Amino acid sequence: MLGRLLEHLAPTLEVLELTEGNVLYSQGDRGGPFPAVRSALLGLQSGPVWTDVLVNMFPSLDGILDIGPLHGHDGAPLRADAPEQARVRALNRAYQEQHSWGKLDRVVGDTHTLYMLGLTVPRAALHGRPGLDVFDGLVPEEVASKLTHLVVMLAYDNCETSSGADAATVQIIKWEDVLSKVKSSLRHCHHLTYLLLIVRCGIYVNEPDLDYSRDFATSIRSLDHEATARELKDAAPSLRYVFVTSNGCFSGVRIPKEENSERADWEPAYDLVTRGWFITRTGWTDVDIDRPEVPLQHLRRLNDEVIEGVVRSQDLLINPEDEFWLGIDREWSEEETADWPYLP
Repeated sequence: MLGRLLEHLAPTLEVLELTEGNVLYSQGDRGGPFPAVRSALLGLQSGPVWTDVLVNMFPSLDGILDIGPLHGHDGAPLRADAPEQARVRALNRAYQEQHSWGKLDRVVGDTHTLYMLGLTVPRAALHGRPGLDVFDGLVPEEVASKLTHLVVMLAYDNCETSSGADAATVQIIKWEDVLSKVKSSLRHCHHLTYLLLIVRCGIYVNEPDLDYSRDFATSIRSLDHEATARELKDAAPSLRYVFVTSNGCFSGVRIPKEENSERADWEPAYDLVTRGWFITRTGWTDVDIDRPEVPLQHLRRLNDEVIEGVVRSQDLLINPEDEFWLGIDREWSEEETADWPYLP
């Protein structure tokens, strides 16, 4: 389909970015190739991710492969089907033994798509929603042995039960258990040098059917960044730079008081409002910036300018859609940042 739509551009197109709609590739699909594409950002996925299709479609790929998340209603059955994900991964790994790209600079996806793809790359950007099972086998040893740069973005909200998440996990999950799983995933990463961990918490607080973990919400709101960075560094001693971002908000429905509310035909105008929005970003290193060859005895906090410089120079970046979703560059009103009264 893509080959037919972009046939006139296929011979010379070097960067392909799809931003709308879910993508579904069939195993063995031999759609028209894009021989000059070096980086491909493929948007949302609604089914299995097949290496043979992608290698055939983008034979010269050596930059960024962003396969996006397994998304929405169409992707829900596969998200819940661990054996099928394992089957897809095994087939992809078998194909890669015979055919694959010479190198890729970075691969981006969520826990499901990256697991199914099963590639070995030096840089990875991972998006996940923290159910503890998503960390099992997250960084296989063959990947860990080469991984030097890693971006992990964990998103928690209490609406995921509508798309296949375990409702009990959403309600009782604890941050200390999630962090323990992250650390366990890093223990074989003996060459990991740069790590960016982003944890987002989005809570709908006054919906009766959408309970949430008070422990997780309050832990992220008051996260100790220095202690978190130290724990990550202890798990992967090769780390030289650790960046931690915590972010979130609490939302709910407000019914404004109106003058005509006493009328029999009056219907309330529900208004979705945001409260308690926060974002905190820190960076930590055991490297003396002026004398990189001299290791420090303890992690030292970096100032914002240095954080920005290192993140950009090392390409520890998230895509623009995630930046918008996190509200990084948005001006938030005093009302939106005010404490939510229902926050325990």
